[in-house]
Parts: sequence; structure tokens; C-alpha cells
Amino acid sequence: HFQVEEKQMGDKSIITSLCWVRRGFAKAVPEEDNLEEDQLTRFKNQAGVDPSQGEIAEVAQQIEKHMEDDTEGEHQEEMDLPVFAEELERMKDEEEGNEDEYPEGFDSESEEEKDDYTIRKTDALIVAATAQQDFSNLEVYIYEEKTSSLYVHHDIMLSAYPLALEWLPYRPGSTNEMANYVIVGSFLPEIEIWNLDVANAIEPAFILGGAKEPSKPLKKSKKTSANFLPGSHTDSVIALSLNPFRNYILGSGSADTSIKLWDLNTQKCLHTMNIHKNKVQVLKWHPVEESILLTGSLEGDIKIQDVKTSQSGFEIGLGSDIECANWDPHNTFCFAATTEDGTLLSYDTRNLSSPLYKVKAHNSAATSLTYSTGIKGVVVTSSMDSTVKVWDIESLSNKNEPKFIASKSPEVGQLFCIQNYVDSPWIICAGGSEGQLFIWDMQENKQIDETFSSRSIKPNKPSEKAEEGEFMKFLAEKAQSKKSKKKAKKQANQNNQ
Repeated sequence: HFQVEEKQMGDKSIITSLCWVRRGFAKAVPEEDNLEEDQLTRFKNQAGVDPSQGEIAEVAQQIEKHMEDDTEGEHQEEMDLPVFAEELERMKDEEEGNEDEYPEGFDSESEEEKDDYTIRKTDALIVAATAQQDFSNLEVYIYEEKTSSLYVHHDIMLSAYPLALEWLPYRPGSTNEMANYVIVGSFLPEIEIWNLDVANAIEPAFILGGAKEPSKPLKKSKKTSANFLPGSHTDSVIALSLNPFRNYILGSGSADTSIKLWDLNTQKCLHTMNIHKNKVQVLKWHPVEESILLTGSLEGDIKIQDVKTSQSGFEIGLGSDIECANWDPHNTFCFAATTEDGTLLSYDTRNLSSPLYKVKAHNSAATSLTYSTGIKGVVVTSSMDSTVKVWDIESLSNKNEPKFIASKSPEVGQLFCIQNYVDSPWIICAGGSEGQLFIWDMQENKQIDETFSSRSIKPNKPSEKAEEGEFMKFLAEKAQSKKSKKKAKKQANQNNQ
């Protein structure tokens, strides 16, 4: 649906993905990017890079032309630089003479401006991936829960159309040093990691995979593994999931049909799984069992694997293209999914013969779903029909349909993404085709409050898991049962001979 929307949007901005930043992780005052001399030179000499990289590539080519044609000395060369390069030079000069940490144009005498720019430990941050026809960026919003005010604090320009975001709360390569990064999957085969504490970042802090020679754009017919760095995806990165127990392990799913596990400390691919035949749309680590991974492809098949073993896990066909899937944080064995035909359904992995519940939730594609980590039984869905709906999955009808509780039609267009805020379980955020965020405090709705207020609990913490949990035991028993049946069948065949 992003590709269809991209053709129709013109100059309009859309929000393709979002993620929350937990309280207390962001710097009070984001740094300004330090434009070192070698970094500036590198931009000037970046001629011939892939045109899909956008403005930087175009500017770099112009810079090279200026450098070749220049006969009036270094000073004239700097005067003739294109606008973007002039901006880099100006920012560098200002940084050398600016001792405080506030951005250019900031009134250092105004306490009001300082107060507005400073990020407090009580502030909630939302990162929204936005795309227009000609450029894409990350917008970092501040949401003040007490006043319900929402505004963009700073933004970061991206090199390609973004498809997936995952927040990263530590610095890769460090000994678990608390930090504030975001991982971005896009139409490019590489995965970018951006530092959200840098207000005017020019390039990612880290890159996973990508083409060997970005200066030579690859045609579709030439997208072979030989053209890419070892372990890289060879097509768009659609799904991302950070392991909740080992936060240096990242899972990624791609249009090249592969699933990859990355070590963020070394920026290397640890393992590749080729278990799907179509684009990997969904990828989620289990919230309690660290090695269990749920994946789903465009064909509507969901697979659940233990990545520590080579044995096959569960496989379920949904009957329609999958849009989103998520583990139930309150039930180890259950997960829910939404599909292109507007269906919301859930399975208990101990009984895959039929869904735990199933309902036609929306009139168009049900693009996303989120559980409330702190309120038991809440599932919220979003859709291309421009509505958000709240469901009670603990109250099922005699048709095994979850109870519909409330609906909202925010004026932000068709909705592509939705996510609950872990630090405030009543708060959800959605983004869509009008380029705006919608934030909803669900407790303000009387019906929602009356239904769920008695079910508020402390969110499960990964540190509370057992060494070997229920799901792992069940998976091991299932594998042993398979092995025993196979052995018995082999023995029976031998006896018949």
C-alpha cells in the first residue's frame, strides 16, 4: 500500500512508520553534528554515488564539477559551492565559534526558548518516518502528556523511502552504554542506525550491509549477492525487531525473502534464514523467550522458529496477505495478526487447528495492531479505512469474536502504523497519509475506561523470565514428538520389508 500511496501523494507527506522513545533516554539538549574537515571533504568528493541517495549525491556531483572547472582559487571555489555544500561550510564555521549546545538561530538569552528546546526526563518522544515524493526524513516529536501538546523538536534527512523503525536504547560497540538511536529499514538493502541525540545529523552513525560500490547504482537484474557487502540484504528492508534480552541482536526481514540476524556491536550478519518464498512483511521476537522469532511473508504465511536450533517450528496460513503481527505480552503462547482484507485474528500455538478469535475488524486493510503492555486484554488496530478501533480480547462472543469497545476516526488520512507507549499504557500513537500523528489517551473514552480500568497491571519485564520458559519447553516437546513419530514410522517400514 506504500507503493500505491507514493504514486498518489504528489508533494504530500505521509508517515510510514513510527516508534516511541522511552522516558529518560534522550539528551536534554541534542548535540550539533561536528563537521570535521575530512567529513566535509568526503562530501565534496562523493561524486558519482547512487542517484537514489537523493540530494547529497546530486550536490556531490555538482561539487566535483566546480572543483574541476575552478580557476579562481580556493576562496572562489567555496563561494561557488552549491547551496547544500555552502550550508555544510556555514554550519562548520558556526560550530567553531559557538560554545553552547543550542542550535543556530537560538536566542541564548531567552529562557523561554531554552525551556522549549530542552528535553525533560518526563517528556515522551516519538520518532516518525515521513516520506514525500522527492525526499524522506525522520521527525523527532516531543509529547507532553500533562498538557497533550505535540511538536517537532528536530528532524533528520534520510537517503531513501523509509519502511520500518526500531528504537535502540544503547550505543553499538559499547558495554551497554545507555543511548538514543533509531534503526531504519528502507527501499535500500542496507540498514541505517541514526543517533537521535544529534540534531542535524548528516549521515548514519552505523550502517549494516549495503552495496559494495554505492557509486554505481545496481539495476534489478544485477542485484546478486556478489554486488553487496557480506551478509547484506539484496533488496528493501521491510521489517525490524530488536531482541528484548540481547539488545545487540537485531532481526531484519526483506523483500529479498530472507531473514537476517545482526550483531550490532560488530555490524556483521550472524545468520541468514531462507524460510519464506515471498517478501518478509513481519518479524517479531518473543517478549519472554529470547530465541523465539515470529515471521510472516506477503503470501500470508506465519512461521515461528527457535533460532538456536535448525529444527522447524510452527507454520500457519492466514488466507490473506499479512499486514502486521505481534505477540501477546500477557500470554506466552498467543499472538495476533492483521491482514489486507481487514481481518484481526489470533492463535494459541498449542492449538493451531483454528484461530483463538477472528473478526472482520475493518473495511480496508488492517495495517497495524498494538497490545497495551500495561492493560490486560486490550488490542488496538488501525486501517486504511482511516479508523482506530479498540477490542477486548478477553470477552469473546459465541462466534469467537473479540468484543468491539470503541472507535476513533482521526483526521490524519489512511493509517499505516500504530503503537502503544510502554511508559503510559493508555496512550497510543498512529500515523498516516496526511503526514500527521494522532495521539489518543484511551482512558478519556468512558467505554474504554469502564471496560479496562480494573485490568491495569505492571508490564512484563524480560529480566523476570525463567531460564527455560513454558514456550521453549513446549517447542522442545513438539520437536521430540516429531522425532519419535518419524522414528516409529521408519521402524514400521523396516518391519514391513
